[in-house]
Amino acid sequence: MIAKAHDPLHTKIGDRVKIEEEQSGRIKAGFLLLILPLLAFIPGYFAGEAISKLTGVLTREAWGVITGLIAFSIPWLILLVLNKRRIRKRSYQMHIVGILKRST
Repeated sequence: MIAKAHDPLHTKIGDRVKIEEEQSGRIKAGFLLLILPLLAFIPGYFAGEAISKLTGVLTREAWGVITGLIAFSIPWLILLVLNKRRIRKRSYQMHIVGILKRST
């Protein structure tokens, strides 16, 4: 595997190393990625049903599914933007914490 990591041990190409990544935000990201989209789908579905009653263009279920999927995707779009911002600021980084085997 090839990855960029902070190297305080001054390793060389070919060294086998142990790396660690920061744990902060992992639970929050998991919640945003898995649970929040499901929670957003429910009010999105009911909003679609309300739109259907007002417009009468499609069935209630069709509007509910369409708006539910839109609401379902919003947390993912927010995570995508936040992840790009974190990468740009380099607030997420892996660190080399040990050398397992030096290259010859």
